[in-house]
Amino acid sequence: MTEEKVLNNMISIFKKGIKDEANKLGVEFEHFIIDKNSLMSCDYESGVNKVMVNLVKKGWQPLNPESKEILGLMKNGHSITLEPGGQIELSLKPYVKIQAIKKAYEEILNEIKASLLSNQKIISLGYHPKSKINTLEILPKVRYHQMFEYFKTCGEYAHYMMKGTASTQVTIDYNSEEDFIKKFRVANFLSPFIYRIFDASPIFEGALYNKHNLRLKIWDNTDQRRCGIPNQALTNLNFGFKDYGQYILESPPIFLKKENEYIFTGNEKLKDLVKDVKNDQVDLEQVLGMVFPDARLKGCLELRMPDALPYPFNMAVPALVKGIFYNPSVLEKYYERSLDFNDSDFHKFKEMLKENMDIEYKGIDTKILINEIFEDAINGLSEEESLELIQLKKIIDSYGSMSNLLKNLYETKTSDFLSLISGGQ
Repeated sequence: MTEEKVLNNMISIFKKGIKDEANKLGVEFEHFIIDKNSLMSCDYESGVNKVMVNLVKKGWQPLNPESKEILGLMKNGHSITLEPGGQIELSLKPYVKIQAIKKAYEEILNEIKASLLSNQKIISLGYHPKSKINTLEILPKVRYHQMFEYFKTCGEYAHYMMKGTASTQVTIDYNSEEDFIKKFRVANFLSPFIYRIFDASPIFEGALYNKHNLRLKIWDNTDQRRCGIPNQALTNLNFGFKDYGQYILESPPIFLKKENEYIFTGNEKLKDLVKDVKNDQVDLEQVLGMVFPDARLKGCLELRMPDALPYPFNMAVPALVKGIFYNPSVLEKYYERSLDFNDSDFHKFKEMLKENMDIEYKGIDTKILINEIFEDAINGLSEEESLELIQLKKIIDSYGSMSNLLKNLYETKTSDFLSLISGGQ
């Protein structure tokens, strides 16, 4: 199989993602299941697996019924899956309205809560509240173990990313390649500030984190070849489908399908592997999911910067995305502003935001810009859709970040901290 053929196949996938009505949001909410007394992680066999078994009794269907392990479930177009360190992810089918996202999330979360064991709580924040990374087991899935081995050769926080983090991810539609180019550029332009807005990681390895934007630090020290901003994403003003496909070809897929099995490929780039395989032995959907940039293309555009936030503040994530990316005049505003910046500017922004919440660089004052982003998003939403976004803004105005509020509660009143991260449960 030729490199050109693989590239063309990827471009075909990206083009199939074009939608006449580009107005839906798909959201993935990640959580931890913990012991409510110790705040330690519940292991797979005696803890998380039993929750999945209980959900099957409530009508959820295993994604892989042939497997003896239940690592994924689906029902009514939604899915519940387990991440490498036991994080439990709720993936909702796409909706137009924030109220519909909230309703579906609440219904599924209540089913999970009803399936918990008596000693368990399901919580939502960006990094595990108590357990240290070396105590968290990798779930019994071959590809997770292959990823774990691969990441031994990568950045110092790669395993922390796999086992200790939780996020809120949002997918948005595009109606043409030109629309993708604009939204992808704006997503990368705003990426450092979206990390900043949705910072909800107060704890790292069992202790309060004394800096800021932990998620940003972890991802920047995971694997530079597949994380952050793709090379030329901001420097190239017309970064489109072909450019993204070439970015994938330059990345190691970690494993590749051969004779219906996934073979570990380690550090070899996709472009160097494809010549040795047949056309039907390149699972491009899997390959596209094995890179982790801030904005990822898989037939829709996925934004991956926000931490997992406690309910109901996690609804502020799709609300902000809708208010910015589905409002043509606001999208155009940030697209025009992005034209003055390139890749290196945003590497600089990210480095600065790891140390400080509020910075000034090249004419951008973070505090002013973030207020502007909130105002633009809120003005483009109905009063009901903007409710959690307004509440989150009040927290940021008062404490600097959700993370700072959580740190304050953790130090002063642990019961209130636990109540907040478990959505008031």
